[in-house]
Amino acid sequence: MTAAGRRLLVIAAALAAFVALAAAVAIALVDVNRYKPEIAAAVRKHTGRTLQMKGDLGLSIFPTLAIDLPASSLSARDSDAEFLGFASARIAIALLPLLRQKVVIESIDLRQARATMSTHRDGSGEAPEAGTVSVQAAEDSRHAPGPRGDSEASDREPSWEVRRLVLSDAAITLRDEPSGKVVVLSAINLETGRLAPQTQVPLALTAQLASRAPELAGALEVTATLDFDPAVSAFAASDLKLAFTGTHDRQALRASLTAGRVSRQAADMLSVAQLGVRAEGMRAADAWAFAASAARLSIDGQALSSAAIEASVSLAGAQAFEAQVTLDRITGSKSPQPPQPPQPPQPPKSANSSQPQWSLLAEDFLLTARRRDGPLAVQLRVGGPLSIGLENQTLALPHFDGDIVIEDPQIPEGKARLPLAGSMTFDAGQERGKLQFASGAAEASFKAIIDFSNFAQPEIGFDLQAARLDLDRYLRPAAPTPPDAPATATPAPARQAAASMSGRSDRASAELVRVAAANPAPAAPPTARDGASSSPWRKLRVDGRLQIEELQARGMKATVVRASVHNAAGRTVIAPLSAGLYGGKMGGDLTLEAPEKRLSLKMSLTDVDFGAMARDALARSDLSGRGNVDLALSAAGESRAERIRSAQGTARFALRDVALVGIDLSAVIGEVQAALRGGGTQLGRIDRSRRTLLSRLSGSVKLANGIARNDDLDGMAPRLLLGGQGQYDLFSDKLDYTLRVAMTADRRPSSKLLRALDGFPVPVQVSGPANDLRYSISLKDVAADALARHGADVRDALVEKAEEFLGKLFGGSRKK
Repeated sequence: MTAAGRRLLVIAAALAAFVALAAAVAIALVDVNRYKPEIAAAVRKHTGRTLQMKGDLGLSIFPTLAIDLPASSLSARDSDAEFLGFASARIAIALLPLLRQKVVIESIDLRQARATMSTHRDGSGEAPEAGTVSVQAAEDSRHAPGPRGDSEASDREPSWEVRRLVLSDAAITLRDEPSGKVVVLSAINLETGRLAPQTQVPLALTAQLASRAPELAGALEVTATLDFDPAVSAFAASDLKLAFTGTHDRQALRASLTAGRVSRQAADMLSVAQLGVRAEGMRAADAWAFAASAARLSIDGQALSSAAIEASVSLAGAQAFEAQVTLDRITGSKSPQPPQPPQPPQPPKSANSSQPQWSLLAEDFLLTARRRDGPLAVQLRVGGPLSIGLENQTLALPHFDGDIVIEDPQIPEGKARLPLAGSMTFDAGQERGKLQFASGAAEASFKAIIDFSNFAQPEIGFDLQAARLDLDRYLRPAAPTPPDAPATATPAPARQAAASMSGRSDRASAELVRVAAANPAPAAPPTARDGASSSPWRKLRVDGRLQIEELQARGMKATVVRASVHNAAGRTVIAPLSAGLYGGKMGGDLTLEAPEKRLSLKMSLTDVDFGAMARDALARSDLSGRGNVDLALSAAGESRAERIRSAQGTARFALRDVALVGIDLSAVIGEVQAALRGGGTQLGRIDRSRRTLLSRLSGSVKLANGIARNDDLDGMAPRLLLGGQGQYDLFSDKLDYTLRVAMTADRRPSSKLLRALDGFPVPVQVSGPANDLRYSISLKDVAADALARHGADVRDALVEKAEEFLGKLFGGSRKK
């Protein structure tokens, strides 16, 4: 290097040292903190917010221009409430690039930043500043014609760059006062690479998420590679992943959203490739999972298109459930809504109809759902074109077809299919919808319409018209009544008599034995512990009707079934209810009061063939009887004991050609001699193979305090008159009833024995648990009365000839 060069180098070094010294002296002499009031005033003037800096500003110039900010806070607009704050911040700017009108920020470090955003009950809240220029306006201004030359260069935005952005331990709180929702993001840590126009930026963010309504708590992670160009308002994200791991309502939850690439080229141009959504968690003790995917989704101006969208949901456990939805051939458009007719003023429930609305159409929509409960599986399939209005929240299936398939080894053929076809509309904004469907199956030919509205206090209307409905084709048959185990111990006095009357007793055999004295407990009303609580039920209003020409359920058949259903304020009334039933008629009404959990039933059966009903419903061919039954029953309570205790009502019956199953009264009375010689008592068990045929049977039953009582039984057989009284205890399931059987016969001169016993009631005591009924007969008092009235001329006949005479009288065959 020449001497001149060395001198120039020394001069330059000295000049640089002088400049650095001058800058240091300037910083030392200038107190930047004296500008704090002016800075706060400027912020107040232009934003309406209050800036508080709780410390001294720091300024340094070497090796970079750096500004250190103390703990500061910024208030909400026109309020003292804090909107934004931080513990400290540092901004470092490279000096030399400024000479070339290029802003290069070496780093931005923001520590313990906190922000609060609220939406108030009056709808106010944080919003963009009034002076913010829209993206479209900025684009228009850039493309507006203007003078060229040097002014064009001066209008260009200065080049800028941020080499590093760090956000540590930040927090954001979002509050929505009308709904009570609160979302808190805490422990936010964000770090980026180089930020500059037309560059790729690696992004990594972690945070802790907590929210109320819904209740969420856990870790949040976001990673992506960003491409953005502020000059043309374009950005893109590659390998985007948003993941959450934590709890929802204190149940485990994992969720993620991934995308191969998300690109926004302009305000109205967006494309997404390889979109995927997954979530899995727990519902009580059962695991559930959700997944959705789409290979491509794009919005270009006023049009939308997408590849097939597939979604699935599943629930494990004893009652497993899974469903899949496929949307294909998807198109969308954005267009103004047509003018609407004038409507009365209403609170806004949907998007502004004057604004352009997005509508989507999936020409191929398919929903399949399957639920399994042990060996029972039910599958639903629905398919057709689907249209969706996004802003106005509408959904429509103009026409669909599908089916319900039931697989169950207990139903006929082990499998049943119910084809369906119909249409559906749903408007969430206006809170209303309509569903129409029909089936033309041989065993289920019907059509139905369901209207619903007002989600807060639902109102449902329905109309079901069916030519034929065979529910047994789709439902499991009622479990057969199992025979009761034979008694393991027999009272000593009754063993011999019981042995002579072989057979086994069961609950079905006892049913008609106690027809005159017992009545089954009324059906229990739904309770909060059995199903939905009464609170939602009180808000529900239902009005509907059904008409079924031929109905079969649990083996029973009915014709011309008519019913109207009304529910309001937790009170459900089915009235009138009528049907043709086994050659007769049935009519009545049913009332359910959910708040009190009370059920009231009134029913009248006229000229019904109960024998045919028993053959269909119970598979019993040994029962018979036709006539009238009138019921008026009510019960209330949550537990069975409460319902039994509160049950009260009456039942009246008048039947003809009745079979009294379990005992042959003619044969029993025929054993007079054995009864007299055995001390006046005969014992035995109720046996299903035995029965008594009565030409008529009538009486009434009163139910109160868990006791069903009858005192006016009146029946007749060819040679018997029947009466009785007693009760059935619903709590202990025990019967205590006394039948009084009086013999009748022709008054022939030689029938001294018959004349002696004619008209005397023979008591037959029937008692015990319903599944082990026993009977006993006492003729001692009857014989004593007969002897007192007719003297010694019938004594021998009573003792020695009774079995032979009565055997002939009733067709019995007994050995002496």
